[in-house]
Amino acid sequence: KSGGGGGGASSSSKNFDVAVVGRGLCGAAAARHLAKAGGRVALVGPLEQAARSKGVFGAHHDEGRITRKTDPDDVWALLAVRSIDRYDEIKRESGGVQFYEEV
Repeated sequence: KSGGGGGGASSSSKNFDVAVVGRGLCGAAAARHLAKAGGRVALVGPLEQAARSKGVFGAHHDEGRITRKTDPDDVWALLAVRSIDRYDEIKRESGGVQFYEEV
């Protein structure tokens, strides 16, 4: 599935500046930053499964991701804290998608 571009034309007739292959965590982040910089981005890859009881789900999709603010390496701990502090920004920009829920 591709995104970006404008108008109601089919995805095959749209022009993109870049195609990001992989809709996982890194691919989605890359596409987001490219789009925020003004790029017309096509994000390519399978959608997450709607039914959690079938096939792969676990650690490869949002429900299975673990976030922590501590790490034996101070640099990774700092990066984790900075990332978590930006989750509300991502939620606002996505129109309210709940990205993180503290337990």
